[in-house]
Amino acid sequence: MDNRVYFRSGGKSYDITKFRSKAEVWYDWVESAKHRMMRMVLSWGALGWVCKRLTEASGIRGKAYKSWRCRDFSINFFIAPKFDQ
Repeated sequence: MDNRVYFRSGGKSYDITKFRSKAEVWYDWVESAKHRMMRMVLSWGALGWVCKRLTEASGIRGKAYKSWRCRDFSINFFIAPKFDQ
């Protein structure tokens, strides 16, 4: 399908599907792991924000701490890079 993206990272798989309501474009994000599954629906603006923050976080080196917050409709997003010890 043209409106679906599937990718794997480590032991998790991600499936992002684009769909339209009457006036908005939404993305259904499903994260599957070995023993659980998480699902959320994001607006076009929220998904763009998440992608920008993930790109920015991937460039952070060392143990510097940074976090980002965003509110989209009634959903709060919080992103912070994880550093393994």
